[in-house]
Amino acid sequence: MRAFEYVVKAGGDPIAFITVTSLNLPHLKHFMGYLLSNGVSKIHISPLKLAGRVDDETMLGDLDAIKRMADEFWYETFGLRLKSHREEGFNCGVGKFLTVYPVYVVSESGTM
Repeated sequence: MRAFEYVVKAGGDPIAFITVTSLNLPHLKHFMGYLLSNGVSKIHISPLKLAGRVDDETMLGDLDAIKRMADEFWYETFGLRLKSHREEGFNCGVGKFLTVYPVYVVSESGTM
């Protein structure tokens, strides 16, 4: 969140990418509200897919539940309905965005 704060203060318009699982789905609306209240107004949501190290089907989020929860949040927050006709979730968009990690390295001279 500190990285988002720095980007917003610098005049940037950050996008939060949320991969929804069965574990974090119950918290999705709260987290989207938290992001909005901290200056992040663009949110990309995608369900977890079985790929790479993900091999536990119980971790998968239900796409219909994700769409419903996102739509409820947007309606409760802005009075707007989402217009989504996709039948499957979005991919992660790898290679199309800047990734900001929560840690940084400080050189011996004290600079990042």
